[in-house]
Amino acid sequence: MEGFAEDGYGQVRRVLQELVDEGLESGAAVSVWRDGREVVRLNVGWADAGRSHPWRYGTLVMPLPGGWTSRSPRAGWPAPLPRPEAAGLDLSPARPSASMR
Repeated sequence: MEGFAEDGYGQVRRVLQELVDEGLESGAAVSVWRDGREVVRLNVGWADAGRSHPWRYGTLVMPLPGGWTSRSPRAGWPAPLPRPEAAGLDLSPARPSASMR
């Protein structure tokens, strides 16, 4: 795993690593911003199905709309992951800083 998670965001690091360790994701990245600054930037796993290219900061992905995971219930795909709160994460929006109002 590469990147950083400030104090208080260790659970994000643990959940991201578990997703890869348990085979629910082959690779992933997450960025969390709070009060106008990045408090988490992590990447882990592989960027390709052959597991020959590590997921790095800057790995390009095609974002898909609509949720916590891009996976949908299709043949051969696992069920969608639980919502963040089910994993014990509080991802409620932070109050915007004065500069963002």
